[in-house]
Amino acid sequence: MAESSDQNKKTEESSLDLSGLSSISLGPDWVSGKKRSTALPRENRDQGRSRPQRGPSREPRKDRRGAAFRRPDRQESGGRYERPERAQPFEPVIAADFYPEEEPFKVLGQAIRNSYRTFELFEIARLILEKPDRFVCVVRDPAQKEGETALLHASVPDGLPFKSEEEALSHAVRHYMGEFFNLEEVEGEAPSGAFQVVHKCGMTGELLAPPNYHRYQAICREHHASKLAHVSYSKFEQSIESSREEEDIQKWLEQMKTQTRFTWKENSEIVFNNREDARLYLVTEARDKLVRPAYSARFSGKALALLNPQDPIRRSVEYLAEGQRRFPLDTANHLRGRLRRMHFAVYKRGSKGISYVCAVKRRFRKPDEVLADNLQELIDFLEAHPNFPLKDLPKAFLGIDPAHKPDSSAAEAAKDVAEEVAKEIGEPEVPVPAPVAKKEVSEAEQSALKQLKIDLHYLVSEGYVTEFSDGRLFVPPIREDEIRHSEKEKQEKLQPTEEPPKPEEKAEAPEKAAEPEKAEEPEKVAEPEKVEAVEEVEPEPSAEKVEAPAKPEPPEIPESPDAPASPDEATPPKPEKTE
Repeated sequence: MAESSDQNKKTEESSLDLSGLSSISLGPDWVSGKKRSTALPRENRDQGRSRPQRGPSREPRKDRRGAAFRRPDRQESGGRYERPERAQPFEPVIAADFYPEEEPFKVLGQAIRNSYRTFELFEIARLILEKPDRFVCVVRDPAQKEGETALLHASVPDGLPFKSEEEALSHAVRHYMGEFFNLEEVEGEAPSGAFQVVHKCGMTGELLAPPNYHRYQAICREHHASKLAHVSYSKFEQSIESSREEEDIQKWLEQMKTQTRFTWKENSEIVFNNREDARLYLVTEARDKLVRPAYSARFSGKALALLNPQDPIRRSVEYLAEGQRRFPLDTANHLRGRLRRMHFAVYKRGSKGISYVCAVKRRFRKPDEVLADNLQELIDFLEAHPNFPLKDLPKAFLGIDPAHKPDSSAAEAAKDVAEEVAKEIGEPEVPVPAPVAKKEVSEAEQSALKQLKIDLHYLVSEGYVTEFSDGRLFVPPIREDEIRHSEKEKQEKLQPTEEPPKPEEKAEAPEKAAEPEKAEEPEKVAEPEKVEAVEEVEPEPSAEKVEAPAKPEPPEIPESPDAPASPDEATPPKPEKTE
């Protein structure tokens, strides 16, 4: 029995359950209408995560923004990350215009005049704005209205503007005390007293004074005004440090032995031994020489460095100057009239209307204008090659490449550098190739180059050729109005020979021909005496027809010379026709 039961168990274990195969479909997926799942079981996914990494383990990525940057916690920001707000763009508090400084502008104008070159007006404006000592700035408050109190206050010595009168006063006293006082260093006695502590500035490291010294506050204010005007006074007070070292105390005592004496320039009897008393007297007696109310302030660009870098007026001027350097339209318009008053030619050229400045006025050739052969050839070449670079003109026009002799000093320097590098690296010395010497120019070629230079200088100085600041050469074309004018002149010259005379001229012709002397001749012909002579000359007709000889009296003269005495006399032409 036991054996049979064991056999039944074996058969049951060996039998396979094939019911799960009923759901298997060997056809395509579109037949069953179900999509095949490609997801792995959860066990396999967990095993895939726990796979060991290939290769060496990577270090955590470092933050390039530095240790000071920390991403805010989401719990602190309400579960989401908030980006920091962008800084607002700077808005100027004043309006500013820029003009050229007198002396630098004269030097620049003389350089343009001597070069005979043509410069863009914007290029000249950028040259002026490039350095602060080349321009003058005129500022005004945009909120200023006519008839109201001035909103700005200007320092009289340098013209710098300020928003308040106190700022202008402190600036003038700090920088221009020497214009009102004679300063003199004198030796005096050291302060007396028990000084256990001395204070010093944490920003500059200079010793100030002990806190129990009677001029402690005045010394602190003077140090702040002269050295740390760009820092607030409260921040300066927080930086003050204390020192109990005997060395610092003795150093301060020695420093206080040297004092500055202020003597009033207008009256030498007025003398002050400290800066505070001199400042008080200056502000009281000469206030109008230090500060004034200003509707607009004019100052040199180099004086801008005297202002605090964080001052809003200085930042506004620098911001507006940078904008003009990018596109100097306003500055160029200010320069235009001044350049014309200096007798410079200012004109626009091209479809974009770019303004140019030159000391030579352009000359447009006439169609019938004749130049020398060498000048005409050069002009024809430049007309065929507009905007041709000056450096390539000898080679392209004459076929001559100017020789440049090798620089022996440069070759020796290159050789020395190569030797030093080879020694440091430990490699064998690398031979330096010798500079290749170009073919030398013959005397004939040198004379041709010299003549080309003379011809080009003449054409540029006379305005036939324009040389731009970047070395381009351009020939102003013949204007169409000049062509039309020349054609009109030619037609006027040819008009009298081709066209018939006018009717007025016809009427005048007989009058001119009938001169007084010639007009008398027909009258003489028509006189009676001449008629008689004619009658006497014609005795040839027959006696039958002529009855005159039978009469004793001579024939009478007819009343009218035109009427004939006989039929035969009708044959001769009339006197009018004989004319």
